[in-house]
Amino acid sequence: MKTILISLFFALIIHQLNYAQQGGTLGFEFPSVVKFQNSSNNSENIYLFNYEGKSLKALQFKIRIENSENQLQIKSLTNGLDIPKSGFLFDYEIHNLLDENGKPIIKINAVILGNGYNILEQGDNYHLASINFNIDNNMFDISLIKFSLIDVMGTTSSPVEDANIVAGDDLDLMIKQNSEVVKSVTLNQNYPNPFNPVTTIKYSIPENEENGFQKIVLQVYDALGNQITTLVNDTKAAGNYEVQFDAQFLSSGIYFYTINSGKTFVSKKMILMK
Repeated sequence: MKTILISLFFALIIHQLNYAQQGGTLGFEFPSVVKFQNSSNNSENIYLFNYEGKSLKALQFKIRIENSENQLQIKSLTNGLDIPKSGFLFDYEIHNLLDENGKPIIKINAVILGNGYNILEQGDNYHLASINFNIDNNMFDISLIKFSLIDVMGTTSSPVEDANIVAGDDLDLMIKQNSEVVKSVTLNQNYPNPFNPVTTIKYSIPENEENGFQKIVLQVYDALGNQITTLVNDTKAAGNYEVQFDAQFLSSGIYFYTINSGKTFVSKKMILMK
């Protein structure tokens, strides 16, 4: 009897090791973005991050957009680069509604289903969809629109069971009147990219009405929007700067770095490849 119990115990451990994790995070590519009034052909990407476990066959989710000033006009929701139309069914509906306070919101219902043997395997990040929209000019100096992922549900391929997909952080879309106001600080693409484990990030501060001095915050985030480190948090004079980011203690993957001066917010993507 003791031998049987021991065997069952080890069998259970082996089963748990084989299926130690099941799930992933559905999230936006960036945690925050700056756009401008009267701009067209804008888009924001939705990714499935760090999927683990059994193969994913189907996924449905909703996008809730707080469009209280009616500045956003949704054009379409298109399939992502990793969801080819030949291999997946991709469908969506757009609904313009009012929230509990009578303010306009947009809800997009989306479904992704693998045709035949087409599935999403574990161990990767997938570009699932892109929200395409235009921005009207409603004469607001600055307005903030929040994108949220809700009612996320995924199903595995075989056996069919809950894929444990959860919704990630919201996306904050900041709309400003024009690009002239905020194009004061520039952020360059890191070099090298991909990198291992050190890369250089350059940025520039031009002269302005404040004699070129600006408060600069330069931060690094992981793919889920968690802050990794702050590289710069200081008042800087006009000029060109560079800072090194050492990722020796981080795992391979996609990371984001942002610069914020109060007037400028820019975010860029970098890839750590070990």
